[in-house]
Amino acid sequence: MTSRQGNLLGFAACAGLLAYAYYAQIVLHLEPCPLCIFQRVGVFAVGVCCTTVADFAQAREGGRIGVRRIQ
Repeated sequence: MTSRQGNLLGFAACAGLLAYAYYAQIVLHLEPCPLCIFQRVGVFAVGVCCTTVADFAQAREGGRIGVRRIQ
């Protein structure tokens, strides 16, 4: 597994967690506590970080962020 695939898997996990949280809130009518809301913000931030890193992932290890490789 490459680092890009791992980061995309992390993003998918974050998206799944947030999807279930909103499902539980809207469909199951469970009110989120303040800790749950804070957790959602944290999971969203991790998902954004995973997406950003996956976008800039290089094929070689040690590549610089922001420099895309032309294939």
